[in-house]
Amino acid sequence: MDTRSKILAWAGARALVEQARPPLVTGHFDPLTAGHARRLAALAETHGPLFVLITEPPDPVLPAGARAHLVAALACVQCVMLAPPEGPEAVLAAFPPERVLRGEEADLELREALQSHVRARHAQSAAIPGEAAPGGAEPDKEDS
Repeated sequence: MDTRSKILAWAGARALVEQARPPLVTGHFDPLTAGHARRLAALAETHGPLFVLITEPPDPVLPAGARAHLVAALACVQCVMLAPPEGPEAVLAAFPPERVLRGEEADLELREALQSHVRARHAQSAAIPGEAAPGGAEPDKEDS
């Protein structure tokens, strides 16, 4: 399946929403992590195939379109939408509140955990003798 076909503008997804009454998961997915994939799979087991609304985080790492492509690749996701120009509220209003699963706060925690992990690994590798220095420079070698 070409997962790009799962990415719909709100105008195109609206008819599907009215017909199927799917659950809506909101989130930044910036970047998409294994934690996100596990969370979405668990939600889909409970609620069925998911509609996902990509929202904008403060200081995004990836553009919204790239995040939409990554989320669309997950089997548990039926449809991915970018927030329309009028804002995510236009989409949220079409879903019963009990069918909306907000994920922005959890996403920011996942992002911070990933960034902390990368910083720790970077610091660890910089401290290992003989490893490349930060930025890819070769370590200093002693003359023999």
